[in-house]
Amino acid sequence: MRTHTLLIVTTVIALRAEAQGQPARPDTTTPSFSIGSTQIGAGYVKFDFADLDARMAAAGLPRAASSAVTVGLNTDIRYRSLLLGLGFQSVLTRQHADASYRTSLAGRYSMADVGYAIVHTKAWSIYPLAGLGATGMSVSVREQGEFTFDEGLSRPSRQLGMSGLGALGHAGLLVERRMHRGESEYAVALRAGMTRGFGSQAWISDMGKVNGGPSGIRASYLRLALSRPMRHRRDAVGTSAATAAQIILR
Repeated sequence: MRTHTLLIVTTVIALRAEAQGQPARPDTTTPSFSIGSTQIGAGYVKFDFADLDARMAAAGLPRAASSAVTVGLNTDIRYRSLLLGLGFQSVLTRQHADASYRTSLAGRYSMADVGYAIVHTKAWSIYPLAGLGATGMSVSVREQGEFTFDEGLSRPSRQLGMSGLGALGHAGLLVERRMHRGESEYAVALRAGMTRGFGSQAWISDMGKVNGGPSGIRASYLRLALSRPMRHRRDAVGTSAATAAQIILR
């Protein structure tokens, strides 16, 4: 997680330094949703991970969380009715416990999508969306109860963490309501859809590769975001770089 954060911060700093190193020029371009938008928001995701649930139950462990809150960024560029989007969401950690063990589920997913406006007025836009992406889920199991330092050294297996990376497809709907406040324009965006993993997930732990991990995760999501228009399509570079980092690195 620290590696991800460091890369994202480094990318942003590099982009800012490059911009500051250029001669200052007045930019009179008016931000417009016809060019693109950047969105920051939060949402809710519900998982259907039958393979993982069955394995946790067979091991006698508390089941992994079936839902979670998400936060993240999205950006898109637009050409008339066409929308090309890219973004990532972090899944906040959820825990379940019994008298003996505590399980934690966290993760993230990144998606690239294409949409076409079926409704496009001065105030409203509705885009059906479809695309591909990647999901990374982390599962950890920790033994409950206090123990001494020496007991921890004698039983280092008290806690185990594994993470899996896999591909996914998704389909959804974006509803955008644009508004003005003085000379500024902004929008409230509601996005809902479903994702489905395909192929096998590649699982690892601190000790190395994990073979035979679960796969086939499905999810449905709902997100509400505040959206601002872009001045230039190149403004999408920052979010795109952060999304690429989320996909490339675990």
